[in-house]
Amino acid sequence: MDSDDICRKDRLAQQLLFMEANPDLGVAGSYVEAFGTKRQLAAFPTNHDDLKVSLLSYNPIAHSSVIFRADLFSQFKLRYREAYKYCEDYDLWACAARCFRIANIPLPLVRYRRHDAQASNRYHGVQEMHARRIQMEQMHWLCDGLSPREQEMYEVILDGNQQRYNEPSKKGVSSFVQRILTTNQTRKEIGALKQKILTKNQTKHAYSHTLLSEALDAPRHGPPIVPLPVLD
Repeated sequence: MDSDDICRKDRLAQQLLFMEANPDLGVAGSYVEAFGTKRQLAAFPTNHDDLKVSLLSYNPIAHSSVIFRADLFSQFKLRYREAYKYCEDYDLWACAARCFRIANIPLPLVRYRRHDAQASNRYHGVQEMHARRIQMEQMHWLCDGLSPREQEMYEVILDGNQQRYNEPSKKGVSSFVQRILTTNQTRKEIGALKQKILTKNQTKHAYSHTLLSEALDAPRHGPPIVPLPVLD
């Protein structure tokens, strides 16, 4: 936690009870209330299957809200990797989710202050670059590798740009024909990559088939955000 973030008074008690009631969990975060210029509730996914699929496209676990079992992190040799500066926690949760179950408690146990000087604002470009590396690494692991062209197609899937391949061109006839040919080929490649991902998942049983299929069609880019009334 940063020095100006705030814990609920019963945070640790709530989390200890939750971990004791769920001995199969290695990590538990929670909802987070953001405050500063405005108040919002980040209602992150709560169960392991939802969280694991969400990790493919964003970080659904707030670092400041986490409690974890140190013995499991030691057993699986999980630690921060400096190569993912400003995204070390995202990388850590992605690796952890392949080793044991994770969860979020559906309560705002932490209040997170937003301000212009925080790392997510100052180092946004570096964060985005490393986040994309983490996302690609997860898919490389699931598929036992991706070709350079498959990586390009997965970028399209992650960015949610598949729809643009269904939009008609407004240019001349020749460019329209070329675009149709390119668009049809790209759609086929995206479809083939999705099928490869789903087939590999059936072998590895890494993700919920239904949730993974839904995420490939409409990647998750963040938790539901609930506006909260401003406190006086």
